[in-house]
Amino acid sequence: MPSKWRKNTSCCVTDEDVVDPNLDSGEAEPEPVLEPVVESHFTAKDDDVHYDMAFVFRNPDDPKGSKLNESKEGGETQLNYRHFISTLSKNGVCTHPYLSVQKDEVYVLVGASVKRLKEQADVIDHKVLLDEAEVEKATNAYFTSKYPNEKLDDGTKRNIGVLSDSRFRKFEYLYGTYDTQPNLQDLFKKSEPGSHHPFTATDRIKLVESMVKGEVWKGGSDIDIDSALEAKIECTHVEDVDDKYGTYGLMSYFPLHDAPRLNKLYKNWFKWLQWPSDQPVDELRSYLGEKAGLYFGYLCHYTSCFIGSCLPAS
Repeated sequence: MPSKWRKNTSCCVTDEDVVDPNLDSGEAEPEPVLEPVVESHFTAKDDDVHYDMAFVFRNPDDPKGSKLNESKEGGETQLNYRHFISTLSKNGVCTHPYLSVQKDEVYVLVGASVKRLKEQADVIDHKVLLDEAEVEKATNAYFTSKYPNEKLDDGTKRNIGVLSDSRFRKFEYLYGTYDTQPNLQDLFKKSEPGSHHPFTATDRIKLVESMVKGEVWKGGSDIDIDSALEAKIECTHVEDVDDKYGTYGLMSYFPLHDAPRLNKLYKNWFKWLQWPSDQPVDELRSYLGEKAGLYFGYLCHYTSCFIGSCLPAS
């Protein structure tokens, strides 16, 4: 792993807490080179890294995790967080490990560069929202070139705008499989103004999770996180075991918030005197996921339906 470290300003971490997974206990650690953290992901470049998940491991250098340094039967070494990081690094996944305040746990931030996210989305055929204006322009160009003389009965050219029987436009809310071909990039709707990639916070979490859990031929690292956590659950039922952790010493994992997008969502969501129909449902879906977006969308619709009946009762 490179001897360059990003200092995460959102965590209480000192330079001494940063852990190099390639160093064995007792070896001198090199002086870390601190790099600034990207303040906003809105203008991220291909080499910028998004840390979207965190994994919590038992520290094998702490007395509580000393069993992780013991060898299995046959001389095989126990797996710990260093093996986890090494496996991810070979797959082009970025990691940032640091110690907890008590130094008995190791937190590993996991993310990927925009370029790696694009590659993974292409491999697993991840679907993203298409840009309405660009799709309409491309469709018009295609039909104009293929059927240059086609007109309606009244002599006008075919109109592919708003559908007469729907409140949605014809090219609104269309999703397509992501592809890394340069000539297709304009078709994918950008995640934020000024960004040059289509991946929302939810998209990035799904992609990073697939890089960790997925099979190798699908761009994954083939790490069975679910089995590791199941091993921890089984361990909790053993009375004579004081410390509870699974394979790799894994104790837990969870997604991370994206502070710039969370602050923007907060400002648009928590307002006084805001009608249910004005709730930022699309932003909620983009940040919290489709299920949460559907829930809040239905809640807004449900509340709007009862406004009329509540007024006479009041």
